[in-house]
Amino acid sequence: MDRKIIADTSGIIAFLDRDDQYHSSVVKIFQQYKIYVPVTVLPEVDYLVTKYLGENAHL
Repeated sequence: MDRKIIADTSGIIAFLDRDDQYHSSVVKIFQQYKIYVPVTVLPEVDYLVTKYLGENAHL
């Protein structure tokens, strides 16, 4: 897999949230690319997943 992409917070949230309007598009992208997540994105994803998707999604 030579194709690479850097994921940002919104893309990760869309990937995790099945109700997000971009969920299916992001799933396809994540299947086709090697995904890199900057460590600076992780705290924001952690916070937003807990806040909007709940503790179960967070865990």
